[in-house]
Amino acid sequence: MQLHRSLGNALVLGDSHELFEGAEIEMLHGAFLCVASKKSGHSRSANLRKKVLLRWSSNRQNSSMSSAFVALHLLKQRSHFAPMIHFDHVCMAAPNVYESTYRLSQETGLGNYDGGFFPLYGIGHRVVPLAPDIYIEVESLIDRRPLAQGQPLAAFMDRQTREGDRFVGWCLRSDTMEELEAFAAHHGTVVDHATTGKNAGRQMMDGSRGFALQAPSATTAWPMGKPNLYFKPGNGTHAGSLPVVPGSGRVVGRGLEWIEIGEDRDAFAAWLGDVATPAGFPFEIRYNGGAPGLYAMGVRSDEGVIEIRRPAVLVE
Repeated sequence: MQLHRSLGNALVLGDSHELFEGAEIEMLHGAFLCVASKKSGHSRSANLRKKVLLRWSSNRQNSSMSSAFVALHLLKQRSHFAPMIHFDHVCMAAPNVYESTYRLSQETGLGNYDGGFFPLYGIGHRVVPLAPDIYIEVESLIDRRPLAQGQPLAAFMDRQTREGDRFVGWCLRSDTMEELEAFAAHHGTVVDHATTGKNAGRQMMDGSRGFALQAPSATTAWPMGKPNLYFKPGNGTHAGSLPVVPGSGRVVGRGLEWIEIGEDRDAFAAWLGDVATPAGFPFEIRYNGGAPGLYAMGVRSDEGVIEIRRPAVLVE
């Protein structure tokens, strides 16, 4: 098989009849997804595999495919298609991290736990899990010294919370560093390892330290009402999977049923670029045509769908 050229985030292959003969094919938004190929040597049991989008040949209505797009993405072991990026967490900025978290738990029945603090930014942090891999982080300024020194994120949080709680950030998660770099390139930037690296990471009360990379930075994407993308090298325990404080909530979150965001589908698709599509997320996306930002979400739970609504970020 010969690689001919690059095309966006995909590689265009030459004739792929031999490669994909006998491959297992699944439908994917009008294209085809090849998740395993007998002749290519890839196995469904492999820990990582490439997603292959097959373009149907109009003059070959059979198993022969004339060309293919090999997406630059590796899937974790699974037998079905998953989004290239995932919805990870929401940042709810608050005047008082404790009062706002308590009120959110009382309102929804969802429990919470102490997520530590960000020494560099002077921000305290509590976590409300919505699923083992999704959560709300409630944050407020608890140390005003960084604000007095002009720290940009501290100043942003101060401006956004003068009238109460706000959904100031909504954050996606990538499976690979390559995805994060591609997303950064799409937005004309690079991955800055100092932005949320070890020195800027969240300090947990058990002595551990959070470490994740992001693009674009929160101070770039959040004031625009846009989501940024995170990647956590080495994976590790997800914040959504940690236990809540006993008695802080009676309800267990089971993931997202829907989200409500501003603008429209075209605007969201343009922001995502080639790394994902709005249709790839496993929940409904409701567009209200308003200013960019996250306005609300419906959380699946063992007591039904819970609506959580807050004012969206004040776009700056």
